[in-house]
Order: sequence, then C-alpha cells, then structure tokens
Amino acid sequence: MKSKSWLLLTFFLARAIEVNAEQMASCNDPILEVDFDGVVVAGSKKELSRVALSGVPMRVGWDLDFNGDKESDLTHWSDAQFTTVMSGEVATKVQSVHRQIPRINDTRIELSSEFGRWHGLLDSRGILLGRFEHSNRVDSDRVHSVWCFTTPPKRNWEVAFQKDHSGRVVAGGISNLLDAIRRRLAVRISWLGSVNTETEERTVIEAEQAIPVVAHISNGGEITAQLPHHLGSDEFSKLGMVPPTSNSMVWGAKLSSSGELDVIWLDTESGDISRQQANHIDIIWFIEKPVY
Repeated sequence: MKSKSWLLLTFFLARAIEVNAEQMASCNDPILEVDFDGVVVAGSKKELSRVALSGVPMRVGWDLDFNGDKESDLTHWSDAQFTTVMSGEVATKVQSVHRQIPRINDTRIELSSEFGRWHGLLDSRGILLGRFEHSNRVDSDRVHSVWCFTTPPKRNWEVAFQKDHSGRVVAGGISNLLDAIRRRLAVRISWLGSVNTETEERTVIEAEQAIPVVAHISNGGEITAQLPHHLGSDEFSKLGMVPPTSNSMVWGAKLSSSGELDVIWLDTESGDISRQQANHIDIIWFIEKPVY
C-alpha cells in the first residue's frame, strides 16, 4: 500500500476536500459506513443493497490514510454514478476527474498541467480501485467510506409487531421486528393502559406518543427494550402493580417481545430499590421506515 501512496496523492475528487486528520466523511443517518479496517460501523450492507436496488440517488464519501494512523488525510465526495449490486455487496463508479495534486504540507490542491483523467470504483467493503487513463495499472486501497442519500428520504412510522394482553398477535409479526432491528431502524413502543380493563376498549396510540427505545435481540431470538427512567406513574395500577408513593421515586423498565414487563423502582433520596413484574401486557412495537 505504501508503495503506491504517492500515486494516490496525485489526484482524486475535488468536491468537499478536507485536509484535516481529525475530520472524516460523514452524513446524518448513513446508509452504510465502513472504517479503515473494513468493519461496518453504521448502517448495513443489506440496507445499502435495498437502496441501490431501488435506484434512489446516493452520494459517497471516502477518506484516505497516507501514514497508516487510521486518521483521514484527505476526504472526497462524489455522486454514486454507476451502481452495481452483486452477492450482497454494492459497488459504484465515482466521478472521473482531471488529475489533481494535493500538497499536504501546504494544505492546498493543485491541478496538474498534464492532461489525464482518473477513474474510480468504490465498493461496500471499503475498497477503492483507481486507474489513470492510458494506463493498465489499477491501484487498490482500503478507505474509510460512507454511503448517503442525496436527498434524505421521507420516513413513516408503522406497526411492526403488536400483541394484546392475552398474548394474541394483533398486527405484524416478530420477524418484521427482528428484521427492522437488524437493519438498525428506529424503534418505539407503546404499552401500559392501551386497554381499559373495565370496558375492554382499546385506546388508539399514535407512534409519536410511543416511547423511543433501543431494542436488543437475545441469542434465543427474543427482543428486549430498555426504557428510559421516568417519574412514578399511576398507569401501573392498570396492570395490578402498586407503585411506591414517594415523590422522589423514579422507575426504569425492561420490556420483552413476549409481553413481560420488569420494573425497577428507585427512591432517589434513600437509595432504596424495589422490583415488580407483570406478564402478558398490551404492547405495540413501531418502526420508522424510509420511503424510497
């Protein structure tokens, strides 16, 4: 790699170049981000394949590391101009450019006085292939890369999985929720008081009213969500729970896809902790899906 670093220094894309070792290519909500070691650190290849197959315009950014310290020495951006999907991997041609010369020590970019263009191919493994015109040599380098929407897609909340207090599946399925979590889509849950125990009438819960959570998949395929801490609520009485009455009481909870609620009560003044559990509660899992 070091033997061809001088060649990579001579030109790449001119858009949004940053000569800054502390800055990396980034975007909000990346479809896929791969670090210098080829490890996926955000998004997923499966989601990138979905987007690529839909034909939605994308942009790609990548960082070059000339000294092996896993920091960016040069950053480039380009439209994804010719995209290919094969066996779960995605590759795209980037913009071909006239040769340019980065002067790292002087922090400036020059255009070469010699005519010649560079052509590049970036893939979802974090490999950048580059070739000069009129040359048979193709260079390969590992880069930090990020794949982003040209225009952020609209997003809709939808029910992925819903169970009532009897354990009956009301909507969606557990496979929908598992797929969404593996794709790292945003998840919200609605619970507590979704059914009036006296009239059996169901309260309509909107996704925006649901609680944002981080969901996890266990080895057995069960999904659990850790709820953020809240002040005590009388909603627990609808589940047959008797919450502590102290004004300094907060609660945290873990909720599972099987319908089990595990609540921890903490008295912030005394430090006393108590625990309660409930089974077969009403729960709705919402996911935020991009609309391509």
